Amino acid sequence: MYCKKCGAKNKDDARFCAKCGCDMTQKIIAQDHKEQKKTEKKLKPVEKKSKPAKKSASNPILRNVIFVVICVAVGIGAAFIYQQQKKEKQNSTTAKNNIIKSTESATEDSTIQTTKTEEGFDPNQYNTQTQTLPYTDNTSMNLSACTKTNNYEKATSKDGAFSFIYPKTIFNDSSADDENDEYTLEYRDIKEDELKISVEVSVEEAEYSEDPVKSVKSKYSDQKESIKTLGYDYPKGGKDPKIYDGKASMIVMGYEDDEKKEAKYSLITSDGEDTYIMEIKFIDTDYTDSYKEINYIVDCMYRGCSFTNSSYKVRTYQQFKNDEMGEKK
Repeated sequence: MYCKKCGAKNKDDARFCAKCGCDMTQKIIAQDHKEQKKTEKKLKPVEKKSKPAKKSASNPILRNVIFVVICVAVGIGAAFIYQQQKKEKQNSTTAKNNIIKSTESATEDSTIQTTKTEEGFDPNQYNTQTQTLPYTDNTSMNLSACTKTNNYEKATSKDGAFSFIYPKTIFNDSSADDENDEYTLEYRDIKEDELKISVEVSVEEAEYSEDPVKSVKSKYSDQKESIKTLGYDYPKGGKDPKIYDGKASMIVMGYEDDEKKEAKYSLITSDGEDTYIMEIKFIDTDYTDSYKEINYIVDCMYRGCSFTNSSYKVRTYQQFKNDEMGEKK
């Protein structure tokens, strides 16, 4: 071993230099330390420089963006699926409803056809959009409103030969044949399929030319034939018609059934050339009540008809109930 300080050679196990007395221990420690450091340096692994992280899913911002995109995509997909399911459900419901409507329509058509065939009544003809005369599109009968004299409409034939009045709040169907001077008004209860009231005003050639008396008596007999229970006739007994201004008039009223519910009122007037008829049929709810509203309506139509031969104007409902004749024409 050589002394680091003086370079003298010493024994390997010498603690102090024989020449200069230098502590050989420090040298060994220093050398050992140096050797140790060399060894550590040699054994220390080389640290590789890590490459910069790629801007991928490991990047927090990018991760958040990707997460949001995924959520949106999932939401859109779910919405699309929901809309498709909803559309399919709606289509299924529509198809089901169409089947139901078709079935109902078929049933209704079958009912209508049966009614037409068996009873001669077609509900389709009672279309309130195709009425001929004004105020004949009512959905219900309002008799009370017709107790006021201003609640009546006047109809005049095309040639102006005659006119008549009718209540505004009763009828739900009407027709007019101006060429043949035929007018019809009705109210039929669709639910019950029952004709509540009908009015027919018509003109025909006199049966006996230039003989109004014979002509009116003949038509009077025809009208009376269907009546089972006579309630009223004028002139009484149907013998001598009332003559006014060359015209002969007669009235007959009664019931066409034994229960006295199907009432019929006929006014017939003839001038020897033409015979005029106003026929009113209605369901009578109480044949014992002579002053009910429907009877007042018939009275108004009689007085308001141009071929009535009556010398009185239309009276009020109170005058009717009090048996007052009212004002003369």
